[in-house]
Amino acid sequence: MEKELSIVGIIVNNKPEHAPTVQRVISDFGPCILGRFGIPDPSSDNGLITLVMECNAETRHQLQSRLEDLGTVSFNSMCVKRNRH
Repeated sequence: MEKELSIVGIIVNNKPEHAPTVQRVISDFGPCILGRFGIPDPSSDNGLITLVMECNAETRHQLQSRLEDLGTVSFNSMCVKRNRH
């Protein structure tokens, strides 16, 4: 399967309670993650995590499934196929 460059957005609800579990799931996909950026929401207990990943669609869907199974996150992604010259 072809690897794609993916940008992933994750909203973590009730961050103080759920962030450690979300982080463990994300860490399981560490070899695919090129960059991670976390932004706290000072007006609520929610947080935003953005990931830049290089992986195939199946791996990205596995991450999404595991995170959504937690019931505490919203997940969205976009992919960019790179031209290889």
